[in-house]
Amino acid sequence: MIWLYVIGGLIVLCLLLFVLKINISIQYRHEMDDDLFELTVYIWAMKVYKMSAPLIKFNKETLSLEVEEKQKTALKKSKKKGIITPQDLIDALRTIRDFIQHVIGLHTIVQRFLKKVRIKQLNWHSSVGIEDAAHTAQLAGVVWSLKSVIIGLISHYTRLQDVPKVSVEPRYQMLYSYSKFSCMISFRLGQAIFAGLMVIKHWRKKPTVHQAPSVEENI
Repeated sequence: MIWLYVIGGLIVLCLLLFVLKINISIQYRHEMDDDLFELTVYIWAMKVYKMSAPLIKFNKETLSLEVEEKQKTALKKSKKKGIITPQDLIDALRTIRDFIQHVIGLHTIVQRFLKKVRIKQLNWHSSVGIEDAAHTAQLAGVVWSLKSVIIGLISHYTRLQDVPKVSVEPRYQMLYSYSKFSCMISFRLGQAIFAGLMVIKHWRKKPTVHQAPSVEENI
């Protein structure tokens, strides 16, 4: 009899996990040399994780990014500094390429998952300016076009819950760059678990012959 209660409890727990709603808040702010990226994860309305990168500095000598990162969970806080070099980017591209090669039909799996992802409160406001007024107007037009393409892709692959608030303000006779982006992403934990199981199911061994050229060679 006890085993029936245990099995029943496990079934209820699994069902709760599958319907558990995950909300991810993304905020990015850039103004000249000042950058701030924040990512906060909520389970329903409870904050369970927060990551903040208040400093993103580009080193011209080494062509690397210097990032100061802060993480906060319900149990602990941590702070660390890191450097992202061109080699790190190449290694990341190689890892992504290998992952895509390993999973059969990855595009379909990701596309099906994204169709269940909801995005709301998408706000993206920018200001750009250079000393020449004509070039400033052209630059603002380019930024508008780029935003339209990105939001079009987001609306095509995910579910936009409301109309995005987007603006581009030209700043004439001055060198200026500002951008503020924020949105809320939500999905069910069960949907993410199912997508992960599909990735595992369609995983294949890395080919040992006729390997594709490396990212470095392609570059």
